[in-house]
Amino acid sequence: MFDQISKSVGTTDFGLPRTVKSHPFHRMPRQAMEELWPRAKTLLSNADGVLVRGLSGLESNPEGRTSVPETHWPLVVARVAQQFIVMAKDALDPRLMLSLMMESVIALSKVDPQTIPQTPPPSADV
Repeated sequence: MFDQISKSVGTTDFGLPRTVKSHPFHRMPRQAMEELWPRAKTLLSNADGVLVRGLSGLESNPEGRTSVPETHWPLVVARVAQQFIVMAKDALDPRLMLSLMMESVIALSKVDPQTIPQTPPPSADV
C-alpha cells in the first residue's frame, strides 16, 4: 500500500484507493475529509454526553466542557473505523473495507493539515 501510494504522489491517482468496480466510492477520501473533519473535530473537542460521558481521563477545555485529549484522537477514530467494519461486515467484505480505509488514510496522512477546514460552516449541524 505504501509503495502504491508513494508512487502516485504528484499524479491524478494520488489519494484514490484501488477498489473493485462493484464498490465505487460515493466521495473521494480528500472530499470526505474536508466535509467531515470539522464536525469530527468538534465532537472530539466537545465530548460532553456525545462520545464519552462518565469516562475518566478527559480534559476540560476553555468552555468547561470535557474533551478527548488531542493525543488520543487517532485512537478514537481508529476505534470508530473498527466498529464500522464490524457493523458493516454483512454488507461488504471486512478485508476490502480495511484495505480501502488504509489506502485512504495513508494517502491523507500526507496532506498538509493547513489545507483542510478546521471548523464546520456556520449553518452546519453537529
